[in-house]
Amino acid sequence: MMIQRILVALDGSERGEAVLPRVRAMATSDHCEVLLLHVAPSPPGCERIGHRLLFLDQQQTIIAVEKRPYLEEIGALLGAAAARARALVRFGDPAVEIVNTARRERADLIALVADPRRRWGLFSRATLAERVVRSASVPVLLVGPGAAGL
Repeated sequence: MMIQRILVALDGSERGEAVLPRVRAMATSDHCEVLLLHVAPSPPGCERIGHRLLFLDQQQTIIAVEKRPYLEEIGALLGAAAARARALVRFGDPAVEIVNTARRERADLIALVADPRRRWGLFSRATLAERVVRSASVPVLLVGPGAAGL
């Protein structure tokens, strides 16, 4: 199977960037597109800042504008390895948004760093990586947080 579109979930941390060397190695085709996704928490319905009232769409626009330079910098670091890199910012539950974005963008692969937390007890919450793996309709590449960076 030739991979043409890789969705990379990034949280803005160095730990989260540990997946990038693997993605760079896989994105060698001229036809490969790398989708760099950051999922931010949904802002509240509206927020007062001084005398201004910011509504949800305005808050989301501000957050997206703030996150885009980070994602574009990562795209530049991927360099010539990826024919194209595109920055995406979504809002909501990270696992749900990663899976939905992969489906919407027709990604062939989802790449993210596995959460090293261990679950204790029967009723522990699943990690983000576990939730994505369970819900995704495409293969998921999980990389440990100790992998070398770009």
